[in-house]
Amino acid sequence: MLKLNRISLTQRAGIFATATGMMIVLFLHFPFDGYRNKELVVTRYAIESCPEPVDPRKDGIGAVVAEIDVVKRCPDQKEWQYLPFSQWESEAPVFRIFTKASTAAIALTFIGILGAIWVWLFRQFGIDKSTLQDR
Repeated sequence: MLKLNRISLTQRAGIFATATGMMIVLFLHFPFDGYRNKELVVTRYAIESCPEPVDPRKDGIGAVVAEIDVVKRCPDQKEWQYLPFSQWESEAPVFRIFTKASTAAIALTFIGILGAIWVWLFRQFGIDKSTLQDR
C-alpha cells in the first residue's frame, strides 16, 4: 500500500520559499503604521466657505477642539465614513503597488496557492511497512 512519506527536501524548499515570499509581500505592504480606512464625506453643504475639518486621530486634542469650533461656525456637515475593504490603503507602503490591502491579500493568496501546488507536486510515495509480512 502506498502512503505519503515525510516531507522531502524539495517540499521543504518550496515551503521555505512560500513563507519567505509571504513575509516579503507583508513587508512591502507594511501594515504596521495602520490603514486609511475612512474618508471625509460632505453630508450637507454650507453657503459660505468653511475651513476643512482635521482628522482627530493625527493631531490629538487640539484637532478635537478645532473640529468643535468648525462645527459651531459652519453649517456645512462633513463626516468620516468607513470605506469598503477593497479601498483600504496602507499608511506607509514600501512600494506603491502594495498600497491597497486587497492587492496585498491577493498577492499573499497567490503565493500560498503556488506553495501548496509545489508541495503537492513534489510529494513522495513509499511502501507502507505495516502491510509487508514475512512470507
